[in-house]
Amino acid sequence: MTTATAEKKPQFRVIDAKTKTERLYLHPGQVKVWDSEKRIIAMICGSQGGKTVLGPAWLEREIRRRGPGDYLAVTSSYPLLSKKMLPEFRYLFEDVYHYGTFNKLDKIFIF
Repeated sequence: MTTATAEKKPQFRVIDAKTKTERLYLHPGQVKVWDSEKRIIAMICGSQGGKTVLGPAWLEREIRRRGPGDYLAVTSSYPLLSKKMLPEFRYLFEDVYHYGTFNKLDKIFIF
């Protein structure tokens, strides 16, 4: 009997608990988005392309780089927002960086 072992994928993000700094491991498509200096950037790819996990990290960096203003985090459907994007966004912005809280009633993030 042989046992097949699945190759373990590296984590997308590793966060240092003491310094609260994150280390991202991006695939080439994510690197293009991360490195772009364009005013409007769209990451368009199929399912499991890394959009949901890259989005909040990229947005956090843009807020730090560009300062106060209006920022959008958008998705194609409410189920995708509630099950995937919002938990990832809240994890990074609330739990890791402690930037504020999500108001469930108004559906806005308050810094």
